[in-house]
Amino acid sequence: MGTDVRVFKLTFFIFIHVGVGPRVITSDELCHPDCFCLDTFFDCRKRGLTTFPNDFPTWVTKLNLSSNAISTLDPASVSRLRQLEAISLDANNFSSIPYLGELPSLKQLSLSKNYIFNVSSDPFIPLVALEELDLSKNRIEALSNTSFPPNWSLKILNLAFNHLEVIISGWLETLKELVEINIAKNKLRILPKDSFVHLRKLEKLDLSRNKLEMIDSLRFQELKKLQVLSLRRNHLSNLSDGAFYGLETVQHLYLDGNSIKLVEKRWLYGLSSLKTLNLSKNDIGKIDDDSWEDMQELQILDLNSNKLESISKRTTIGLKKLRLLDLSYNQINEIEEDSFLSMERLEILDLSHNLLSWVVEDVASPFRGLRECHTLNLAANNIRSLHPQALNGLESLVTLNLTSNPIKWLSEKTFQDLPNTHLILADIDSFICDCQSSWLRSRTNTVIASKGKNRHRDLDWRVARKAAKDKDKDRDRHQQPNTLLCSFPPSLNGQNLFDLSTENLTCLDTSMRPVFLEEPKTEIFLMEGNGSLSCVARSRGNVPVTLGWKKDRKDLPKHLESHVSNLHRMEDNGGTTIQSTLQLVNISWNFAGAYQCVADNSYGVAYSKMVTVTVHIFPMFIKKPSNVTVRLGSNAKLECAAKGHPTPEIAFQKDGGEDFPAALDRRFHVMPNDDSFFIMEVKVSDMGVYCCSARNSAGEVKAYATVTVYDTPSFSDPMEDENAVEGNNAILACLASGSPKPQISWNKEGVPITPNKDKRFHFTENGSLLLIKDVQMQDAGRYECLLSNAVGTTRGVSTLSVLPNTAGKLLHLDTSAMTIIFIIIAVFCVVGTSAAWVVVIYRTRKRNKSSKAGHSKYDDDENTPGFSGSLGAFGPNCKLPKSGSPESDSQSSSAKDSGTGEDIPPESDPMAIVDVEHESLMRPGRRKTEMESFSTFGTSRPSTTRISQVRLDLQNDLTDVISLAHAPGREFHPGKRITKVSVPVPPDKELTAERRSTCPSNSSSSGYSSSGVRINAKSQPRPLLCQSVYR
Repeated sequence: MGTDVRVFKLTFFIFIHVGVGPRVITSDELCHPDCFCLDTFFDCRKRGLTTFPNDFPTWVTKLNLSSNAISTLDPASVSRLRQLEAISLDANNFSSIPYLGELPSLKQLSLSKNYIFNVSSDPFIPLVALEELDLSKNRIEALSNTSFPPNWSLKILNLAFNHLEVIISGWLETLKELVEINIAKNKLRILPKDSFVHLRKLEKLDLSRNKLEMIDSLRFQELKKLQVLSLRRNHLSNLSDGAFYGLETVQHLYLDGNSIKLVEKRWLYGLSSLKTLNLSKNDIGKIDDDSWEDMQELQILDLNSNKLESISKRTTIGLKKLRLLDLSYNQINEIEEDSFLSMERLEILDLSHNLLSWVVEDVASPFRGLRECHTLNLAANNIRSLHPQALNGLESLVTLNLTSNPIKWLSEKTFQDLPNTHLILADIDSFICDCQSSWLRSRTNTVIASKGKNRHRDLDWRVARKAAKDKDKDRDRHQQPNTLLCSFPPSLNGQNLFDLSTENLTCLDTSMRPVFLEEPKTEIFLMEGNGSLSCVARSRGNVPVTLGWKKDRKDLPKHLESHVSNLHRMEDNGGTTIQSTLQLVNISWNFAGAYQCVADNSYGVAYSKMVTVTVHIFPMFIKKPSNVTVRLGSNAKLECAAKGHPTPEIAFQKDGGEDFPAALDRRFHVMPNDDSFFIMEVKVSDMGVYCCSARNSAGEVKAYATVTVYDTPSFSDPMEDENAVEGNNAILACLASGSPKPQISWNKEGVPITPNKDKRFHFTENGSLLLIKDVQMQDAGRYECLLSNAVGTTRGVSTLSVLPNTAGKLLHLDTSAMTIIFIIIAVFCVVGTSAAWVVVIYRTRKRNKSSKAGHSKYDDDENTPGFSGSLGAFGPNCKLPKSGSPESDSQSSSAKDSGTGEDIPPESDPMAIVDVEHESLMRPGRRKTEMESFSTFGTSRPSTTRISQVRLDLQNDLTDVISLAHAPGREFHPGKRITKVSVPVPPDKELTAERRSTCPSNSSSSGYSSSGVRINAKSQPRPLLCQSVYR
């Protein structure tokens, strides 16, 4: 609320300007004798009235009875003033709301500065037209939902300077038309959730000067039309997330004079329409990145009188429309490069009363991006000079305030691109007045007044008026000639530069400012170690010079100040050289940072380059790998972790190499966020010594661990039975593998073999070979090799057979006897061979006759093909040609027996039985050992064919039923005889029985026969269209 008494603002204005307003009414013209009248305005202040006069004319519209002693009044005396629009009863003795009666025209009622304790709705009920009610500066302690009449049309309510401690739920629910409410200077500590739930038309809310400590989330979300919110001078230190969420229309927010320590986006969220934000006089030391991201309309931001130490690029993002930024009275000593790039529209920047000397003395372009800034205030920043490029980017700069800085000199190059910039230079008494400073006279002849102290406080008329008065005082203070007192040369000491003529400003031969001969260097120091930084500077003339250090752009911390030693040396030419050494002892983390050497004398300051001191910590293991023993195929775990700064890199080696098997096979894994390394599916090749190294720029440490792989003993090659001739040597092999390496022991027939007992038995070094010299017959038997290690035991057996040595007995025979023996053997071989061939020929002919007899048995059935059928395609779409077809005949005629070269009749083979229903081939007879395989082939047959069994004439070499299962197709094997016979079966069956037997050793041909028909291997049978093989 803008004023305590809004009722008589206009009245007071007219009273003052009586010469231009309505005429003054005298007592003879019906004006009350205790009042001063102006038309229908009656001013009866300070008349000592104790009662309400009852003789006011009925046409009065404005009545001021403030500063009297009225405690009661007669409603009849007041209610007759039917045209009364505004009445002020301030500063009287009312202890409750007086009953005024029915005043249909009354719009403004002021009861400020009384002694009212309670508020009741009864006196307000007749005041149906009342719009403004001032109850400020009373003693009201509580308000309830019965304090005001229902559905009242009140628009402005002033409750400031009362004793309200608690807001009762629903206290304002009858005032739904309120537009402005002032609750400043009460004792409120908390704001209940539904404090303002019914005030949907409220535009201005003043809660300043209470005792609020926090603002809960969504506390103002019902105030959809609020434009001004004041929370000044409370005890706010905690603002919850979304504290101002819902205030989409608020344009001015005042939070100055609180205890806020951190500016965060979480509680600024939702202020999308905000134009003015006042956060001055808080304890703000940090602004979170992107805090202003949602405040795209912000134009005025006041952060003066806080504890900010730096400005960064991230803390200014989002301030695109900002026009005024006040950062005065902080502790700012650092401005990050390009921090103002996002403030393209900024016009006024106040950085006065900070610690910006280093920023403008040694940094180029700290204000780059401020193209529209016309006013920059750098007063009281301990600035001694300006960097030649300190003002780069300030293209529109008009006023630069450098008041109250110990400036020694200013270079014209700094302002060469700013021809319209005027300087405010006051309270400067140590300037170097030489010919290089004469340019200042043309830049300061126009005096620019500094801006007012309260230029952006709020829109309240009283504050605005106070700001105008303060501005006038500031103008008076600065509407004086700039004073820039000289300190050099001595002849001009104490004189004002602007009072000197150009002839007095002579040029000096050399600069008296200090220069650096040696600058510090970037260093890396170990934690808890010692180190030093040094620099050397020179100053001309007999001028004292000081050499100091800065850390992180600030003065050296107190704990390091005592470690600075300076060595002065006078030069022959009268100059002074000074060396400064900064000793860093027992280095810790807080020693790390940016260091700079600063040389200062009475003529200026010089800065060395900034160097970085980095603190590193030598790597130290917090987990070392331990020896690991694992079984083959399992996983091995190695732990290794180290600490240090920078963070050490962990690496593994095996037996001195980095390309070890587990790494090459990608079986060496590390778990995320863990210090464990795993060798997956361990192999024997993974066994060895592993080295874990932790390395950073400070050094390297190593730790070692052995991985042992255990494997059950086994034989590299199976033990085999051996034969030896009596008298010769025998070797039995027991080649072992396993981890650890197995121990090998031998025994014969359960009795351990000990070479010490029998000199003929010898072992190799590891026992893998058993050598028996001069084998004897009793050496034959069962030899057992026992392999054992920590994992288990394995046994192997080898049988040694000893043959008698007959070669030695034949050595005594003469040559003639040996010849006779060989002849006899040859004769027997020839006779035996001839007899064998006779038997073969006889059996072949007999088999052919038997095959013919069996063949004729099936010729009577028209639908049954003969056994001489083709080995054609088999399957659902393959058909077997009928017996007697040309194709069958040709195949039959070309068949040859692989053993004899003569025709072999199919009926000569013994009979076999094929069980079609069970898909098996049954043969009685001899052993199965000579039968290698049987093949079956299927083909579709006419549905009229019904054969369940077929007897095949084969050799009697099967004694059981062979199941018909899938197997590969036909094969040719040199030295084997293959016989195939086609068998007709039901429609979905067609079987072929195949027998393979060894061909005679003297036979050079090979082939296979089908149904008694021989097909030579060199000829091509008819191609198979489809085939399914069963064995």
